[in-house]
Amino acid sequence: GRLFVAMEHIDGWTLGDWLALERRSLAQILEVFVAAGRGLAAAHAQGLVHRDIKPDNLMIGRDGRVRVMDFGLARTAG
Repeated sequence: GRLFVAMEHIDGWTLGDWLALERRSLAQILEVFVAAGRGLAAAHAQGLVHRDIKPDNLMIGRDGRVRVMDFGLARTAG
């Protein structure tokens, strides 16, 4: 009856580190934020509210995929 979330190890950077590595175009930044929004929407669709979204909790893998991390403060909706 308990809920938990297991995450994969990601070879990549936090959003803050990724932005600091090099100058990014507006299109690249928007792509990352849209992907993060889709990740949050997927969590919401499963009844989870993240409650701690910030640059350190978004990761961009070397494969280019964006992941929402650290659901430690998440709660079920409702």
